[in-house]
Amino acid sequence: MFLDTEDLPAGADYQTRIEDAIGRCALFCFLISPQSVAPKRFTLSEVNIARRRWPNPTGRVLPVMVEAVPMDSVPAYLRAVSILQPEGDLVADVLTAVSAMRPVPMWRSPVVIGAAAALVVAVAAGIGLYPVARARMSGNGASDSAAAPAAPASAVGLSIPALDRVRDTLTRFAVYLKGVGFRDFDQQVTVHLYSKESPLPGDLSDQSESVNAFYYDHGIYVHWSMSNDISVFLREYAHHALIESSRHNPGAGATAVESALGDYLPASFLGSPLIGEGLGKLFKLPTSYIRRLDNTLKWDDVDDEVHARGEVLAGALWSCRQQLGQAAVDGTSVQAWFKVVAGAPRDYESRFDAALAGAPSPAGPCLAGELQLRHLPR
Repeated sequence: MFLDTEDLPAGADYQTRIEDAIGRCALFCFLISPQSVAPKRFTLSEVNIARRRWPNPTGRVLPVMVEAVPMDSVPAYLRAVSILQPEGDLVADVLTAVSAMRPVPMWRSPVVIGAAAALVVAVAAGIGLYPVARARMSGNGASDSAAAPAAPASAVGLSIPALDRVRDTLTRFAVYLKGVGFRDFDQQVTVHLYSKESPLPGDLSDQSESVNAFYYDHGIYVHWSMSNDISVFLREYAHHALIESSRHNPGAGATAVESALGDYLPASFLGSPLIGEGLGKLFKLPTSYIRRLDNTLKWDDVDDEVHARGEVLAGALWSCRQQLGQAAVDGTSVQAWFKVVAGAPRDYESRFDAALAGAPSPAGPCLAGELQLRHLPR
């Protein structure tokens, strides 16, 4: 940043200095006031400089209404994106909006340090290295092969309210996770929205055309076409909490137990049994959703695959949640997970189910009945 009265010396070419500054900046913040939009003001020339650099202002230009002016006095380029109208402290509200917009590379693994082409938003949420393939969320629960639709230029970034919703919801989800037992985990992760036009960084770049969502090394990666469903972000954040807590027993992260809790915890937090509602068509599924927890699936009736088996187990948890309430089941399921990851690296499903069935009443008896009904291993 620079201030014209202090940093532009007399006799210098101030227009070139301002053009260079706008040419190097990552985000252009325009303060709208009667003075700044008055005819023949140089501030309007600065808007034109920004427009030449970014014909599409989405994700790069932040207009802020600091004083009320008629909307038709605001340049059309600025009206092409949402105008921030601070309700509280001007500086605090602008800083919050800037933090939500600016691309800040925060990858900590050497594998993914590289070009910051994907849209990155700092949020409250992870720690621990986790293989990408294990954390993928796709139409059938396995590695997906759906072709990514071409992303229009205007769809690569999200509007400020959408980014705020992701950040705020993940922050509340982190509080919820602490309340149900995940009390000691690093809450800092980054959210990366990617597409073919905004590719994944570094060694992940070869997956940029895949429609997917996954957690990897402090990062939640979501294809733009999946970004309208908040359960996608919550599921990957749940992976973060589960994987971090199992870092001394990493094998637990590739099990039906981890997948089940990855579905159940977001569903319980949202109060909805559907994971990926509206995304079924994207993966050419016969349903509107990817998975649902209010099911009657049995262990013997599904494929021997962690996501399919996890949906059965999550269904048992959801059924008892509906009967007994959220408080009775959520903490019980998390404590059963901690027992599993603290034990031997084997028989994860049967040991988890035994811990559920042996839990105190009322959750234990209910879960024991569901496990038996669904033929789950114990």
